[in-house]
Amino acid sequence: MTLFYGLCLCLSLSAQGNFTMKGHLTDLPDGNLTVSYLAVPGSGDYVDVHTTVENGQFAFSVNLDYAVSARIGEDFYFTMVPGEEAYFEGTTQDYTSSGSKYYQDLEKINEMRKPYLRQQQEITERYEDMGNDREILEEMRNEEMRAINEEIGKVYLEYIKQHADEDASVELVIYLNLKDILEAVELLSPSVREGRMKSLIDSDVNIAQMILKRGGN
Repeated sequence: MTLFYGLCLCLSLSAQGNFTMKGHLTDLPDGNLTVSYLAVPGSGDYVDVHTTVENGQFAFSVNLDYAVSARIGEDFYFTMVPGEEAYFEGTTQDYTSSGSKYYQDLEKINEMRKPYLRQQQEITERYEDMGNDREILEEMRNEEMRAINEEIGKVYLEYIKQHADEDASVELVIYLNLKDILEAVELLSPSVREGRMKSLIDSDVNIAQMILKRGGN
C-alpha cells in the first residue's frame, strides 16, 4: 500500500459509518470505483457510493438502517450489514470473505456451497460439449440440474436449521426453490427474522409468494 493510498484511506474512513468494507480484488482496475446498493430491498432504486482503487485495494464506509444488497459492477454481488466490517480478498469471481462475525459466517457458507457450484458448472459444460440435438440434450441437462438442485435445497435447509441464530444464514434463502424459501424463513430464529435482516427476508418472501400465486415453482 502506498503512503498516498494509506493517507486517503485514513481520511475516507475518519467519518466512519456503521458498515465498513475493505477489499483487495486484483481484477479491479485502478481509479474510481462505484459501489451500488438498494435503498430499499426489492425496490430497484440504487444508491451509489464512490471510492477509489489502487492495486486492487479499496475501502469505504456508510451508515445503514438495515442490511442491503449491493454490487460492484455487474459481477460482484454482496450484502452490506450494519454493525459489521467486511474484508474481501481475491477476485470478483473467486474470493474469500473475513472481518467481523457476519462475514466470517459468510465464508463458511461459501465454502459449503463450492462443491455444489462445481457440480452445476460441470453439468453445464458437459452438455455444451455434446452433439447437436439440443432439445434432447437440454431435457437431459435439466433433469440432472433438477436432481442436484433438490439435493442442494435439502443441504441448505439443514444448514439454516442448524444455524438459525446466524444472520448470514439468510444468504442461502435466495438460492432455494420458491416453496423452500417460505420454509427456510420459518426455520430462522425470531431474532434473525425481525432484526437487521428483516427487509431482505421480507423482499425474498414477497417475491416468492408473488411468483407462486402466478403458478411458478
